[in-house]
Amino acid sequence: DQTIQACAERMARHHISCLPLVGPEGLLGIVTDRDLRTRVLATGLDPDTPVAEIMTTEPMTISEEDRIDDAMERMMEAGIHHLPVVDEGLELKGVVSAGDLFRVQAPHPLRLARDIQRANTVDEVAKLAQLAPSVLAHMAQMGSEVNELGRIASLITDAATKRLLALAEVELGPAPMAWCWLAFGSQARMEQGLITDQDNGLVLAETPDEAAAAYFKSLATYVCDGLNACGYVYCNGGVMAMGQWRMGLAQWQKTFDQWMREPEPESVMHCSIFFDQRPIAGDLTLGQTLQQSVLARAQEAHIFLRFLAAESMKHTPALGLFRQFLQETRAEIVEAQSGKGINLKKRGVLPIVDLARVRALESGLTEVSTEARIKQAADLGMMNEHDAEDLIHAFRFIGNVRLKHQVNRFES
Repeated sequence: DQTIQACAERMARHHISCLPLVGPEGLLGIVTDRDLRTRVLATGLDPDTPVAEIMTTEPMTISEEDRIDDAMERMMEAGIHHLPVVDEGLELKGVVSAGDLFRVQAPHPLRLARDIQRANTVDEVAKLAQLAPSVLAHMAQMGSEVNELGRIASLITDAATKRLLALAEVELGPAPMAWCWLAFGSQARMEQGLITDQDNGLVLAETPDEAAAAYFKSLATYVCDGLNACGYVYCNGGVMAMGQWRMGLAQWQKTFDQWMREPEPESVMHCSIFFDQRPIAGDLTLGQTLQQSVLARAQEAHIFLRFLAAESMKHTPALGLFRQFLQETRAEIVEAQSGKGINLKKRGVLPIVDLARVRALESGLTEVSTEARIKQAADLGMMNEHDAEDLIHAFRFIGNVRLKHQVNRFES
């Protein structure tokens, strides 16, 4: 008896593409997005018309005991995308959609990100985000390269972070001031792998009072705990908004300025993480303002840049005196009964990442990804074009070898 308008509003509110209609005797019919397009909009039907006028009566159904393949066959045969699930008495138990079948048959990152954005609880977000490594591994098997996969992995992390922030605000109430959630490290560069930890911070519009500080501590803890549940484990170095990296914009600027004015081993180590930053959610202008001020200050901090360049030289390629690969013994390699091995992240990826970061800071480049930084440095004459091409090729080659190893380890 309800109107078409009420039906459409309910579908929009719950982000669903169909509504089954039920009565005392069980399932009566179904209304889908297609019905709203073809039977209402295309014909100019009054939206106050009862929804029974446009529903599909006696829709094809399936029982809970039927197999997934049975549902797929019925949908393909009838050319439909929604299949109500009923018991023997036509009592509605649920609805299976084509999207549900896609998730089971071949999980897709775009659908995964969309599902995360629609999750209503932390547990739902975590359950979905935990599917990301298998989705990414499938992409790698289908031929996706490390640069593409890194962006997709980071966007899935972004989606989980944004949804957790939204859920936190629902639980805690509106924030007392503007804020911006920052991603650091590989997430900021959009170069994440199958499995990674979390590096993040929170920029506040101003120094918070006691009440505001308590609010943002709760918000940051809610999100960081949620990310850990998603599989983005707590950062060993404590680079998280739930720790000390939650402060006003002015304090952030002062912290970066102190690092660059008085460079020490610890501050230079911090810079290898914090200088790769990207605003994720909230008032993005706060994050952009911080980045612009840091870049402006870095271009003038010549001593600091020399320290940073010297620190980056500690990550040397795994080559010996006679250009032979140098293998190292590490606990995880021994545990895997592989004897010795090469740390491709430390010995292969990081030297290129570090070099690109130094060039970006020297030139005031706003780009964060390693490849984009190298390309822009070459365009500005800060790097030979041939060298830039070689570095990008090496970065991708080493990254792809590392990715294949990660996929093999994940599947074993």
